[in-house]
Amino acid sequence: MDAFFHHSRLLRYRRPQGAAPCGSGVTIAAEHNGTLAGAQVFLRLWQDGVGERLLPMSEQGGLLTATVTLPDKPCLLWYFFVIHTTDGHTLYYGGSSGSGALYKHEPPAWRITVYDGAFATPDWFCEGIAYQIFPDRFRRSSWEALYQRAQAHRNRGRLLRLHDRWLEEPAYTPAPGCTDYAPDDFFGGDLNGIREKLPYLHGLGVTCLYLNPIFESASNHRYNTADYHAIDPLLGTEEDFAALCAEARALGIRIMLDGVFSHTGSDSRYFDRYSRYEEVGAYESRESPYYPWYSFRSWPDEYACWWNFPTLPNVEEMTPSYASFIAGEQGVLAHWASRGATSWRLDVADEIAPRFLRRFREAVKAANPEALIVGEVWHEAHDWLAGDRFDGVMNYGLTKACLDLLAFGAIDARGFADRLVLLLMRCTDPANEMMFNLLDSHDTERFLTRVKGDVRRLRLAMAVAFFLPGIPFLFAGDEIGVMGGYDPDCRRTFEWDRSRWDGELFRLAQRLAALRRTAPLARGTAAVEEENGVVRILRRHGGRRAELLINPGEMPRGAFGASVSPMDFLIR
Repeated sequence: MDAFFHHSRLLRYRRPQGAAPCGSGVTIAAEHNGTLAGAQVFLRLWQDGVGERLLPMSEQGGLLTATVTLPDKPCLLWYFFVIHTTDGHTLYYGGSSGSGALYKHEPPAWRITVYDGAFATPDWFCEGIAYQIFPDRFRRSSWEALYQRAQAHRNRGRLLRLHDRWLEEPAYTPAPGCTDYAPDDFFGGDLNGIREKLPYLHGLGVTCLYLNPIFESASNHRYNTADYHAIDPLLGTEEDFAALCAEARALGIRIMLDGVFSHTGSDSRYFDRYSRYEEVGAYESRESPYYPWYSFRSWPDEYACWWNFPTLPNVEEMTPSYASFIAGEQGVLAHWASRGATSWRLDVADEIAPRFLRRFREAVKAANPEALIVGEVWHEAHDWLAGDRFDGVMNYGLTKACLDLLAFGAIDARGFADRLVLLLMRCTDPANEMMFNLLDSHDTERFLTRVKGDVRRLRLAMAVAFFLPGIPFLFAGDEIGVMGGYDPDCRRTFEWDRSRWDGELFRLAQRLAALRRTAPLARGTAAVEEENGVVRILRRHGGRRAELLINPGEMPRGAFGASVSPMDFLIR
């Protein structure tokens, strides 16, 4: 044993593991090998805005322990150890991963996420899986409808390129008169096409249908909103949306919309850079009611925009008129809740003002306490998951862990297990249960492409995503073996010819979805371990248990009382 030792991810040294509710107690423990006998050991705590506390540690059962009473408000609490030796020296022990090291100066610190104990997430999602649809690419109800609906955009002076054949590749070439790729090619997927395939989604086990933006927009991805109150004509009508929501709900499927509230389109009724709307936009006049929404350095041509894209002018979310427009009693959220939308995914959620997000949550939960709110956060997301903003986030931490193990070889089985434990510890139990466990999305290469078409590796990753706490997440086509590179290649149209599907992969997705409806996977506790190159995810609930063993190596492995074939998994 090291001269001094603590491991933040082991129950022996920290109980409970992971995040803890406000006002509760956390016991921190350490031990030494005798070389530091007689030393005075303190647990050093730090809270931003409050400062430092030193707690003396006492010996109990062979361990040095201290019990911390957590603050009564959500925060991050940081800790390391201060050691005063008998010969008058001061040492420090700290780290940012599981175990730490001795230092002669202040070390890195571990953290405890302190969350609101009243934080509750919707029960209905525990047994479900989420399915993402990029609306233009899933199902076209009719070519005639596409041709007719395109005219509404052409009447506003917009250029559209329509694909005659459903299985053509997305366009990579610039539009006429442009130098860069323009997302103005359309395949004609629409709301009625999605509605026609609800039985397919129900058979797959889908309970939450997440739609990329559906509001009027000048692009095929629709992240440059033109009108928050209007369904894009290419997708259908408000009546089509209400019918989709009603039929989905009858099958136990709830609709999640993609909310883009950090910016609008420059080609919108609010900004109206190209004078396509009767209303006066912010670009057209400083007297526009929408002018306060935007930040102009020099009106009209110099304005703040998302990642410097002039087509995406940023909005100031806490401008009173904008906040009310979105989250007020008669706002955008209330409008779509009344039409059947039950949940929201927030685009670039970490770039939105926290006060706006809190108001957003209040408005959504007031309309429907069972609504789910998921944020797009690519990095560490604990700040947004203390109970006052999101229920969960897009779990890109899991995506990266699976890629590092199965695509890049950056970690081995032990490193993968450690990564999973860390993901579970950093967030609250309620938030962990609402994480979208995704392998890819419309913003990334397809997982199958990243593992060079090796379906075995996709199967392993899919099994992990379904077994971990959180909501298993499929991007349309994952379940049949769709490949695709970076945008726009990852947004290929769905192949409806079943003879071209990977049938074994599809049946696995169905099997895993059925397992999700069992108590251990839906509501059970989780433990992750590694033994002899095999990773085990163990779920328990009541007297029931479910176990996943994965072997990411190329040799058979014996572990946990079982033999697991190379690049395969075992469920028991």
